Amino acid sequence: MLQFRLLKGQRRPALILSILLLKNKIPHALIFTGIEGVGKKTAAKIFAMACNCKSNNLQELIRLKVLGNSYRKFDKGQLEAVEPCGKCKSCRKILSGNHPDVVYIEPSGHAIKIDQIRLLSNDLAMRPYEARLRVVIIDGAQYMNSEGSNALLKLLEEPPDKTILILIVPKAVDLFSTISSRCQQVRFNPILQKEIKNLLFEKHALNSDMANLISVLANGSYSKAIAMIDHTKDKINLINYRNWVINVFDQYLCEVNQKKMQPAWQIRRLLVFASKLSESKKLLLDAMEIISLWLRDIIIYNYCSEKVVNKDYIDKIKDASDKIEVKSLLLMVEAVQTAMKNIQKNANVKLTIEILLIRLIKVL
Repeated sequence: MLQFRLLKGQRRPALILSILLLKNKIPHALIFTGIEGVGKKTAAKIFAMACNCKSNNLQELIRLKVLGNSYRKFDKGQLEAVEPCGKCKSCRKILSGNHPDVVYIEPSGHAIKIDQIRLLSNDLAMRPYEARLRVVIIDGAQYMNSEGSNALLKLLEEPPDKTILILIVPKAVDLFSTISSRCQQVRFNPILQKEIKNLLFEKHALNSDMANLISVLANGSYSKAIAMIDHTKDKINLINYRNWVINVFDQYLCEVNQKKMQPAWQIRRLLVFASKLSESKKLLLDAMEIISLWLRDIIIYNYCSEKVVNKDYIDKIKDASDKIEVKSLLLMVEAVQTAMKNIQKNANVKLTIEILLIRLIKVL
């Protein structure tokens, strides 16, 4: 069942959305921000259901004027009153994606184009067909091109009646400031590692070692954890893959840092490693997370060793932290994150990895 209180690790945004409904102070536009896979799209769907549910007690509470204008604490019963039932005709239509007044927009190709926003504007010029409040969910709003952004800005300047727009983005700064300034932001947090681990136990019956590894590599994203589970279904042993990446990468760093290899051998080893990493794009992103966490562990070891994630490699982490300067490590983390962003934007995988490893050599 989809309800605000069941959103894992998102108590604050769930409370904010519930109170907006309870106070009958729903803005014409919201921005949901946070990393991929923390429940932003699910929360948008729950909000659309709650606005239009035929069975919740929201409208009755508003009619009886039990909701004041002060930001007092609401009791549990009132908060539960806005939860969608999930069973009425309206809720079922929204759940199935068939409600005429709940509109979903996502990138067409690599961008949300002006034609999509123009079509939306034409639809919003008419009254809602059956909803109390029409909801437009723009997922991946950061991919709007400049023409699309300007067209959306006109909608925000003259918001349609009985309509709310929900923009889903990683960060508010990914949008034009003229757009973000006209929306109320609701920030979603990365999901805690222990909560992801519990979900993996409860819903996917993973063993302890695998659940722990995936919950760490997921880096706060439940959808990323699910993608990693799919790798294990493809008979890929993620634990062995993680061990291979760490051992090869650590050996590579140590040899380069200690000048044990001639430049020609460095390049040769680099190309072999890059070729292996780039065999699978899905696994490559996992490898980037593994490398990023490895570098993070080396950085924090001397400051807060109990926060190290890869505890089974603590000796190697200590050795690397003694030999590599923090400034160099920070530059390496930046290089890895840049490579990850380029891969996610469909850059040439093998070339991106080769460039990354060359940058790491230069840093050392």
